[in-house]
Amino acid sequence: MPTTATRVLDTPELLESILLHLPLQDLLHSQRVSRQFHAAITSSPSIQQALFLRAKRRKSSPNEWEINPLFRKAFLPWFLYPEPNCPILPNYDTLELLDCNSTKQKRIAYARPEASWRRMFFMQPPPQKLTVKKFCHAMGGDRKSVGELLFDADENDGVRMDVLYDIPVSFLSMHSRLL
Repeated sequence: MPTTATRVLDTPELLESILLHLPLQDLLHSQRVSRQFHAAITSSPSIQQALFLRAKRRKSSPNEWEINPLFRKAFLPWFLYPEPNCPILPNYDTLELLDCNSTKQKRIAYARPEASWRRMFFMQPPPQKLTVKKFCHAMGGDRKSVGELLFDADENDGVRMDVLYDIPVSFLSMHSRLL
């Protein structure tokens, strides 16, 4: 005869409700508890939104957004600046300060192409456009290049962390080899 706990965990709606009360880091790791937990987490739109893996609907005010708290800790020093015209821009040395480079084990874990952080949105609701600006200060004068990446207006598309991370890393890696 199943216990009360077993009956609760076997009810998908109740398991989803319980999981949604977990801190984000614990919710992410809960996928490894069992096949049942993995199925509940990967099939639930609410949990996928909580994990920043599925886009939340846009609110009426365009200024209402939430930064992924996991990235706030791991990537904030590199991706966000308090002032719009911050004079200190990231450089290759900044990569060394990121949490993903703090230990050999973390470097290996973050480098996996299938790592879940790469599919996560940096913020909810996710922006549909990423503007990339490149500044060049040289003896011939200052130059600025601007490029834009547009994402489908599909409800599950937008700027994901893989793009937000790979573009500057590839540029900084290439640029550091030229020095």
